[in-house]
Amino acid sequence: MKQLLLVATVAAICFISAAQTPPSTPESKKEERKEAKAEKHKEREQKAAAYERFIDSLILSQYYAFVPSSFNMEPAGRTRQIINPMFRIDIGPGLVDICIPYFKGITPPYAITVINYTVPNPTAYTALQTDYGWKITFKTNLYTANNYTFEFNVYKKTGEMTLDLKSDIYNTVTYSGSLVAR
Repeated sequence: MKQLLLVATVAAICFISAAQTPPSTPESKKEERKEAKAEKHKEREQKAAAYERFIDSLILSQYYAFVPSSFNMEPAGRTRQIINPMFRIDIGPGLVDICIPYFKGITPPYAITVINYTVPNPTAYTALQTDYGWKITFKTNLYTANNYTFEFNVYKKTGEMTLDLKSDIYNTVTYSGSLVAR
């Protein structure tokens, strides 16, 4: 008897709430879609802001990596894709581990070689916040008589990272890739 009374009560509540709900009109459906779209937009903005904070925290921690996907020699060299996953630059506090392809030579034909060095305490390391993200620079001689300047640009909104590798005697080589956590 109690179960029958409980079922009847639940059915009555459902009937009453269904009767009180006004029928959907095209205007109300349009308003619901508008609200859902606004909520989705707000959610995307929050995710974008969280990603930008993540990029900032990586740069400030000095514990990140640059993974290049293409490179070319300036001023108008052919762009080459980088498929090999071993090429990257790992940056940590007081240490930079470099393993990237590089165009070497003063006149054509330029040779592609690999820069594969671990540099403790690179000189003039700076990380400056910009309108688009970060500009990071440091210098090293890579154990040679040539001085190299690494100039990174990090774009917070996309996670893209570019590198201009400048040399005292060779042309600048530009890399495009992404910033990743180590």
